[in-house]
Amino acid sequence: MFVTIEHGLFTAQMPAHDNVWFLSDRTCLVRNVDAIPEEIKLHLTPKTSMAQQLLYPLTAVLIDEIAQPLRKLRPTPEEVAALKVLMLMKPTIIRESEGVPLANPEELRILSDVRDKVLTGLHAYYFTSGEENPEERLSDLLMLSGGVAICAAQELEGLHLLRFFDMARFDDDCSKLLFGG
Repeated sequence: MFVTIEHGLFTAQMPAHDNVWFLSDRTCLVRNVDAIPEEIKLHLTPKTSMAQQLLYPLTAVLIDEIAQPLRKLRPTPEEVAALKVLMLMKPTIIRESEGVPLANPEELRILSDVRDKVLTGLHAYYFTSGEENPEERLSDLLMLSGGVAICAAQELEGLHLLRFFDMARFDDDCSKLLFGG
């Protein structure tokens, strides 16, 4: 999920373009290969074009649900940090795995308390920084977390597709991190 946030921030900081999702290594995913300028298309291999077309649904969601809202919101580093903490400590993520609880009720209460403190701190930050509508700003930021979670899951599935069709290679460490094992 954090990579999705980082790439979304990177894309939002690039010149506005609704056809491209930029990755932090300066590569990109393209929503519509046909809309790429001809001078760039000449350098694309058929395999690259096919991979971009396979990932079209994912790329469209990443651009529309993450990059565009981030471009509009322009979050501060404090907001990005708070968003990451809130997503990391989301109780629904750690409720259970394969039927086994990952945290007991007391630990979940502590997580909830920490999340509340982060939200309270972020709200206070908005007041001290002179935010005109802190409640709306906080709501807009929190709305991003749902989109990020959905997009992160879809992004992983897209990477599985690329790996399955041998359109992308991953080193051993990256494979373990992304696909387990």
